[in-house]
Amino acid sequence: PAELPLRESIRKLNLGNCVLSTLPKGIEHYQHISELSLSFNPLEKLPTSLANFTQLESLDLSYCHFREFPKVLLKLSNLKRLDLRRACRVDYDSGYDDPSYRSLTVPDAFRALNPDCEILED
Repeated sequence: PAELPLRESIRKLNLGNCVLSTLPKGIEHYQHISELSLSFNPLEKLPTSLANFTQLESLDLSYCHFREFPKVLLKLSNLKRLDLRRACRVDYDSGYDDPSYRSLTVPDAFRALNPDCEILED
């Protein structure tokens, strides 16, 4: 259909600040994108289907609500930039500045898989 060429031409997808608790239906049609922003969403998990985004080079997960490093990221080997600033679930009574706040720990396996990836973290 007529929309397919347009969909395939999209390289950047900004879903930041959309109040997403899960990724929207149909996102699998955008596996060819190189940049994806999911920042400022209450995401706690990422779907395993994100591993199919093999051309993804930049992923912004800042200010999401993860409890731990999303394991699916270990399957993305082309990342050049990963933003994890303030990506860990926070107690809103105390906030990010509270000494008890802990940022996400990036596994050594991810760093080995993506040695040239710029990782922005707390």
